[in-house]
Amino acid sequence: MTVRRIRLEALAEDRLRMLPQREAKLRLTTHQNALRLSKLTVRLVRVECRLAGNASGICFGSRKLFRQQHHLELTGFGSREAWLRQWQSSCSRQIFYVGSKDETAGNQLCQLHGNADRTYSLKIRIPDRLRLPDDRAPLVIDQVTFDYDRAALEAALNAGTALGWRLHRDERGWHAFLSFDHKPAPKTTLDLMYGAVGDDFNVDHLAVTETDAFGNLLHTGRLPLLR
Repeated sequence: MTVRRIRLEALAEDRLRMLPQREAKLRLTTHQNALRLSKLTVRLVRVECRLAGNASGICFGSRKLFRQQHHLELTGFGSREAWLRQWQSSCSRQIFYVGSKDETAGNQLCQLHGNADRTYSLKIRIPDRLRLPDDRAPLVIDQVTFDYDRAALEAALNAGTALGWRLHRDERGWHAFLSFDHKPAPKTTLDLMYGAVGDDFNVDHLAVTETDAFGNLLHTGRLPLLR
């Protein structure tokens, strides 16, 4: 930005060296860089103040719920103990296990194994401090099923792909979300003499249209998206 300012000052001596359009663009770029620098400076000051005050940048359970302990009557909590129970429940709502292709079943702490009846057993390793005296070392959940994209899941397990697990709890209970690198489908490109197919992703459906080689409409359809 310093170089640009020097060039702008040089324009005052001889404006014939640069076209008016180029001069206007240079001035606009300098102005935008100055605004960007000002915003970054403000953000830096805020971060330095937060670090100096030892204020955490992450608040599990949401900052909104955390602040409600100071206004119990307005937020509907009968006591601080009621707020604390809600706070602890909100903080322990979900957990994520990072996958690794070097581990068994693609994960060190959360592993999926197939059964003879085409169901799965999910084995979760629980930290020692959270385990009760009568608990087994790993938590095993049987009769786990996956109704969607089962073939891709089987391929990922057989190939030793890294599997990332996210366990989420809501009013209905616990839900397991599994993520992994899906093998891309083979691409097939046909000549325009066969026509073309266009798709459009919307909020709740996928619109598909087929045309012939001359652009005439042949078929159109609407496919609902999974929720």
